[in-house]
Amino acid sequence: MNNHLMAGSDEFNVGVVDSGTTFTYVPNKLFQMLIVHFDWFCSLDQANHCKGKRIRGDGGDQSTICFTYDENQFKEGPKRYFMSYPVLNFNVTTSSG
Repeated sequence: MNNHLMAGSDEFNVGVVDSGTTFTYVPNKLFQMLIVHFDWFCSLDQANHCKGKRIRGDGGDQSTICFTYDENQFKEGPKRYFMSYPVLNFNVTTSSG
């Protein structure tokens, strides 16, 4: 996340990134690591990082990370909104067999 290797993330070898949507499916333990790092990144520079309001899942659960976009806050369009979030890099490999 933003060129910060998440300790222990290299133990995972399964996940699905649906390039046609905004959904990413990963093991729960890895997802919890992502939440911790998202929260860390967003807290570093509250004026410029994570411009959207985070929405927790039903009942406040930690199974989703969603953010709201307020078009009134970004009159010039959504680019600055999206650029305020960390870059996630995944190493993708394929297995034969």
